[in-house]
Amino acid sequence: MTTNAKRRRTVLPALIIPALLSGIAACNGSPTGSGGDPVPVLRQSAVSLADNGLEGAAGRTALLDMVGSATIVGLGEATHGTREFFVLKRQAIQALATRGFRGVGFEAPWAGTRTIAAYVDGQNISEPQVLNALQYNVWRTAEVMDLLRWMRAENAKRAPAERLVYFGYDPQDYEYRASGGTMKQIIDLTTSVDASLGATIRQQYTALTLATDTIVSSMRYTDAQRTRLRAILADVRQRINAAESALVGGLGAADASWLLRSVVVVEQNWTKAEFDLAGEGDKSFNYRDSTMAANARWWQQRMGTNTRVALWAHNGHIGRFTVSGLRSMGLYLSNEVGAQYWVLGFALGSGQFNGNAPSDPQRIPAPAPGTVDATLAQVGDKATMFNLRTLTGTADQWSRTAKGLRWFGAGELRAGPVELWDIPLQPTFDALIYVPLTTPSVKMP
Repeated sequence: MTTNAKRRRTVLPALIIPALLSGIAACNGSPTGSGGDPVPVLRQSAVSLADNGLEGAAGRTALLDMVGSATIVGLGEATHGTREFFVLKRQAIQALATRGFRGVGFEAPWAGTRTIAAYVDGQNISEPQVLNALQYNVWRTAEVMDLLRWMRAENAKRAPAERLVYFGYDPQDYEYRASGGTMKQIIDLTTSVDASLGATIRQQYTALTLATDTIVSSMRYTDAQRTRLRAILADVRQRINAAESALVGGLGAADASWLLRSVVVVEQNWTKAEFDLAGEGDKSFNYRDSTMAANARWWQQRMGTNTRVALWAHNGHIGRFTVSGLRSMGLYLSNEVGAQYWVLGFALGSGQFNGNAPSDPQRIPAPAPGTVDATLAQVGDKATMFNLRTLTGTADQWSRTAKGLRWFGAGELRAGPVELWDIPLQPTFDALIYVPLTTPSVKMP
C-alpha cells in the first residue's frame, strides 16, 4: 500500500513517504467484536473456492450475483505479491468481462497506459516493453502478464467497440525523465503537431525537473520555489488547453484528450510531491487516493458513461474507509457513485509473499488469536468467499465491529508484532475472499 516499496528505482528519495500507521492497533490489543461466536454463521454462508477458484461455477456465479448492476468493481489484495490473490483477481476480471466490463484499471502509473493499452489492443508491443511500462516491480509478475495476455487474446475476438481497455490511474511517475514518462510523452505528442509549442513545453518541464532536483538535494522548499513550480505547471496547462483544437486536428480526439488529461496528471504528481516535501504524509495519502479516484472515473467516462470497469489495487486503496484522517480511493469513489461501486477485499492466514525487498519471498506469520484473520481461519482450510452484505446475526455484528486487519504492502516486514488496520470489514468491503495459505507471486525479469 505504501508507495516507496513499489517503485523500480529511486528517483526522488526525499519524496518517499513512510508507512502510514495512523489508527493502527497493536496485534495483541485489537478488538474482535462482541455478541457471540460468528464462526458457525460464517461457515454456513461461505462459498468454497476450492473448486477452480472463481473459474468454478459456484464461485463465478456467486461473484456475479453479488456484483449485480455495479459499474465500478474494486479488487483488493492484502499484500502486493501473493500469487493466489493475483490469480483470483484475474479470474474475477474474466468473469466480469462476460457481463460487459471492459475497463481494467491498475494502481500503476498513468505514464505506462499507452504502451500497455497498445499491447492489449493487439499492436506490436513486446512483453518486456509491457513489463517496463508497469513501472512498479510488484506488478512485474507472471500472474499480471497472464492477465494482460488474456486481454490481448480476448480482444482479437472482439469488435473494436467491445474491446477490453487497460489503463493506469496512479499519478505517480518514477520514470518522468525517461522516454516512457508522462512529461516526455506530452512533449513528443505536442511537438508532432506544433514544434514551437513542443519546444516551449520541453523548456518548462526541464525547468520543473531541475528545480525539483535542487529542492531534493538541498532538502529545502521555499515559498519562492513553490510559486515558481506552480507557475510553470499553470503555464503548461494554459498553453496546452489553448492549443486543443490544433491538437485534436493533428492527433485525433482520443490522443488529444489523453494529452490534455496527462497535463493534469503531471500537476497531480507534483502536488503530491509538495506534501511529501513538507513531511505531510497523511495529506499526501489522501491527495493521491483522491486523484486515483478521479483518474479512474476519467477513464470510465472516456470509454462511455455507462462503461463498466474493474480496478486492481491494494485493500488500503479500494476499501471504503476513513481512519485517523486517512481517506481511501474507495471512499472517494463510493461518495461519488454510491451503490455503483462494489468492493471485493482479500485476507490471508499464513504463508509467503513477494514484495520489493531483498528478503523476498517473505514469510507471513500465522494470525494471532482474536484477530479477524484468526477468526476466518476457523471457517475452514480452503479459500472461501463471503458476501458480507448478507451475513446475519453474530456474523453480521462481528463483521461490523471486529477490527484488526493485517494488510501488508510491498516492503520488508519488520520484526515484532504485526501491525493491524483498525477498520471493520463492513462497510470497508462488500465481499471478502480469505486464503488460508499463500504463496509468493512469480517475479519476471
